Amino acid sequence: MSRNDYSLDGINISQANAKLPRRVRFGATTARLLSGAILVCLIGVAGYTWMFYNTLKTIGTRDNLRSEGSISDAVVTASKMNHSGVYVRYEFVVDGVSYSGQAEMKTTAAGFLRRGSTIRILYLPKNPDVNLPSSWGWFSIWDLIPFLFVSFTTVVSIYLVIVALRERHLARKGVVVEGRVIGCASNQGAFTVYYEFTTEDNALIDGSDDSSDELESGATIPIIYLRSNPGRNGRYPIADFPPVD
Repeated sequence: MSRNDYSLDGINISQANAKLPRRVRFGATTARLLSGAILVCLIGVAGYTWMFYNTLKTIGTRDNLRSEGSISDAVVTASKMNHSGVYVRYEFVVDGVSYSGQAEMKTTAAGFLRRGSTIRILYLPKNPDVNLPSSWGWFSIWDLIPFLFVSFTTVVSIYLVIVALRERHLARKGVVVEGRVIGCASNQGAFTVYYEFTTEDNALIDGSDDSSDELESGATIPIIYLRSNPGRNGRYPIADFPPVD
């Protein structure tokens, strides 16, 4: 009998290493988490696409108004203060035809606008429906909030996907060996188990993993590690990726 042809915590070491890469399945919690992370990534891509399109559209409108726009006075029909300035609706007349518009103006430029106040606007003579206040703020610090939010959620989601795939890679291709507990510490209602194990190349490696049970020092436990990177290791079987018989 070889040193690995025995059972440890109900796991036969030799059988665990018989077929590499081994077949594993996603645990229920991991599958839900991964599905949610992928969904958030797709939403993030859609959000970036939408923001990019609107940015290009805004730049195009700005350039057209600055190069081809005409100036006119407009009458404010409604105004409302918000976190970044004043949201206004207005009307103006070109060649006897009434047009309307709406925009968010910086407070410093808008002052206190009431219904009936007059503001200066720019419009395209060939299409007066394209118009904006001449003092319209083309950029506000508040414009960064959607971008930062989408960036944060997308980066976190990508990180979760990468972690899940790394754990799956370890569960599929890792070598199972005997490990020895060298310490156990309480960790927010659970425990962190510290252990050591010897690789096939007789290198002594330390590691740690979470556990729902407290383990005594000196206890033997099955450990899985990557041949190419023994520093990536954990207790076997990996809870989120149980093996398929």
